[in-house]
This record gives sequence, structure tokens and C-alpha cells, in this order.
Amino acid sequence: MTMKNIHLAATFSLLALSLSACKDDLQADIDNNLYPDKDFSSVISFPSTPNTACPQWQANSTITLRQSLTLPANCSFQRVTLIIDRPNVELNCNQAVFNGLTSLARNKYGKAYTTETAPTRYGIIVKGSETGTRVSDVTIRNCQLLNYGDAITAQIDLSKNTLLGLRNGSIQESSAQALAPTRINVLNSRLINSHLHGIFLNRYVTYFHVNNTRILGSSNSGIYLGADTDYSLIENSVFEGNGFSNYDTTTLKRFPRRDETARREGIAVDSSSYNQITSNTFRDNGDGGVYLYKNCWEFVEDPYTAPHRYGSNSNSITNNDFSSEETAIWVAERADRDLADFTCGDPLIYQANSDKYYRDIAQNNIISNNRISYSKFGIRVQDDGTLITNNTFVDTKSGPDIWVYGMVREQINDPVKNTTVRGNTYSKPNNIRYENGAS
Repeated sequence: MTMKNIHLAATFSLLALSLSACKDDLQADIDNNLYPDKDFSSVISFPSTPNTACPQWQANSTITLRQSLTLPANCSFQRVTLIIDRPNVELNCNQAVFNGLTSLARNKYGKAYTTETAPTRYGIIVKGSETGTRVSDVTIRNCQLLNYGDAITAQIDLSKNTLLGLRNGSIQESSAQALAPTRINVLNSRLINSHLHGIFLNRYVTYFHVNNTRILGSSNSGIYLGADTDYSLIENSVFEGNGFSNYDTTTLKRFPRRDETARREGIAVDSSSYNQITSNTFRDNGDGGVYLYKNCWEFVEDPYTAPHRYGSNSNSITNNDFSSEETAIWVAERADRDLADFTCGDPLIYQANSDKYYRDIAQNNIISNNRISYSKFGIRVQDDGTLITNNTFVDTKSGPDIWVYGMVREQINDPVKNTTVRGNTYSKPNNIRYENGAS
């Protein structure tokens, strides 16, 4: 190649990069104008003056708490992660602020963070292991966590042999639950503008309790209850503005969720049972309030993933206030959803051309004494045994107040059944619909 050709090639390469950058900037501008990017940082109460008695935790540090701790007043920390890996530990933040970024505001859609400025992955981690004393009776109170990936997570580290046993069925889920963290409390806290989730509960954690906590502006679900995370109690808390965006941990960019299928809910209940969700406020989340479903054993190609053998069953959703949601409560949300783009390990139950459907399970759930206002749909039911009583519906926008149906279930001659509906106050006379042979 001649020197002239080298210069021309370099020029065209730079031009291509410039055009690509312009295209990305244009798309980001369009996204920022068209899709909501809800910022709730104003609800954080920042210390007026720093307190020199606060721990001198440096940015980008990970601190393991070995005993209970009450922080002094007026503390703030930047890009710090706390780990609690032993039982009977109480962390009282005393309204301290933990910021997962170096700035107050998240990047706009399409603008990449650098590796140095990207959000810290976790704010607080409650971590168990197969060896040693089980982590239990942990309390996290009076904390303000802003801009993290997941503000709070609870998890257990399992060996490869245990993971393989869970996959092939030689180890039962109850055995993993007996090892995982249990009786974890999150009280009177604010989890704001998380790049992923406000709270992410990994598999097998049980008896998780959230009370008087505000979870606002999470890109994904406000709370995600993973498989076999049974017996949670979520009460007296506020879920608003969650589920409108996403964060790509590879490109370090935020982007909007552009349609209903992609947007997320205030609380995701994924193969998790015996939970109580009561006396909370759900307002203007991306796709809805509380969604119950069983995922199709996603990422089956990973040899250390185990199937979700149980659905989201026997949950209680009571005395909550839902307002301005796409769907307030959805039972078996993935029953009629094409999952061809997922790598599913569950048996395929129905296929139409290239569309693939898997059995969603959310049975014997109770939905009672909720107020559902100004939502597009009220309650959708797509699995068996749901009890719906004494709910009040106000100005449901598009669909029925209660909609019981199952298109795929009808195709396989197994329509949704045993739905009990009584004592509800509808937004319009008899605003309840049964379809596809459902009852």
C-alpha cells in the first residue's frame, strides 16, 4: 500500500468512527427526549456538614462488617461497598448517604461511563457460604443508597459440586435454603436510582423483610425475588418509577426500555412462594406493580444453572395501593409470552411458527383488599387457583378490572381454572372478563 493509500484509509476510518459516534449521539438525544428517565435523587437527604467522626472509608473500597455498627450522624461515602457475612449483625446507617457514582446524576441514555466512573456494582452485600455459621438475623436500617448497580443484595456462594447437584436433582432446593442467608431485614431506608435493582434477592435466601423503605428509579425491578426465595415480607414501602431503563455492564451505557415487554415492574416474583406483599404504595412503574411468574430456566447453556422447579405459588398481595400502572398485578405474566429469544431449559409446551411458549406457574395466590387506580389493566390472571376478593378499582383505562385468560393454555386444552372472584368494587359495572375457556 502506498503512503497516499495509507492516508486515505486512515481518513476513511476516522470518518467512519465519526459517523458512528454521531449516530450514537443522535440516538441518545432521541432516547432522552422520547423515553422517561426518572431521577429521584432529590429524595436523598445529604449531610449539611461532614462529621469527622465518620469512618474514613475511601472511595472504591470494600468493607466487611464483623460486628454491629451504628454510624455517627452526617456521614457520606462514595463508591463504597459493605459486606455482612456473619449472623446477628445490625448496621444502623443513621441516614448516612452511600453514592455508587462520583457524581449525583446518572449518565444520560447512550453516554458511556469510563471504567473509573462506572457505578459500583453493589452497595450492601449479605453473603453466606456453605461452610461456617449460617448468616441470619441481619438488620440494615436508616440507610440511603444512591446510584449503585444493585443497592442491596443477599446471596450464598455455592461450590461447583453443589451447583451441579442442584442442576441434576441429587441435591434438593430445601438443602440450599437451609444454608443460605435468612431473616434479613431492610428497614426505614431509601434505595434510589439503582442502575439495575433496588434489592436483588439471589436464589435460596428466605424470610427477607422490607419495611418502611422507598425504592425509586431503579432501572430494573425495584425488588427481584429470585427462585426459591420464599417467605419474604414486604410492607409499608413505596415503589415508584422503577423499570424504565437498563444498564449494560459491558458497554457501560444506560438505555431506555422502549416497549411494554421490555419494561419492568415494581416487584418481580420469579419462582418464589409464600411471600406477603402488604400495605405498600406502587406508583407509575415501567410496566406494572407486582408480577408473578416462573422463568423458563434461562441460560440453560451455563452448566452451573439449575432449573426453576417451582412456580410463584401461595403468595399474598393485600392492602396495597396501585396507581398509574400498565398492569397492577399480573399472575403468570409469561404464560402467553413468546420466549424464542431466551435460551430455555424447560419443556416446550406450544410452538406457533418460530414463537415458543413454556409453562408459566403461579398458583393459589391471594389478591385481596387492594386499591387499583388509573391503571391500564387491573389484575391479569393466567394460572390456576387465584383468589381475588374485596379489591377496589378506580378508572381502569383500557382493559377490564379483572382479566382471566390464557391463549396458550387454551391451545393445549388446559384452560386457566379455579379463579374465585367476590366482593370487589369495579370501575365499571361487571368489568371482569373471562376468555379462552378460563374459569
